[in-house]
Amino acid sequence: MADPRTFNSNVIIRGTLRVVGSITGIGTGAAIVAPAITGATTIGTGATITTPVIASTLDANNTARTILNPTAKTIVDGSATSLFSVAVAASTMIGGMGNFLVRASDGTDFQTISGIFTYSAEAKATVVVGAITYVAANEAKSVSAGTLTLAFTADVSVANVVTYKLQPTGSLTETTPYTVEYTLFPIRGVVTIL
Repeated sequence: MADPRTFNSNVIIRGTLRVVGSITGIGTGAAIVAPAITGATTIGTGATITTPVIASTLDANNTARTILNPTAKTIVDGSATSLFSVAVAASTMIGGMGNFLVRASDGTDFQTISGIFTYSAEAKATVVVGAITYVAANEAKSVSAGTLTLAFTADVSVANVVTYKLQPTGSLTETTPYTVEYTLFPIRGVVTIL
């Protein structure tokens, strides 16, 4: 009987692939073809797929449907920080959603919020109308002391572009970390991580 973990042909995976341990036995000249996955991934010993730091999942039309942003972005209390922007050409509409994690600490106390936001925009011509919605009732907030609140905004001050921002307000004298990490799921529109 053949080992069920051995594949001698193309393998198509729909859903989630979870690898525990390592993948070995990739012979000389073998190619790992993964046009729908970008990012830095190590497969087995010495076999690496190397692409940009921000990973994304692309559909058949080469449109990013998931943008995995592993970099924690520093945020400042009481100040709006740009997270990402989306071009909105005349007579088009864009939209999607994102998951986020905000972490704050003063070295003694700790605060974190995890949640979901949705965003959209339209441009009748060069004037963009944009929105981002975040509902505090859907967040998971944990604090050892004090308060931490968030405000998301859509900046449409540039023609045919919407920039989405986050402004935290906390009661701590935040030191390190005071960051946001987020993953985006654009349904329509090309996202630029800022």
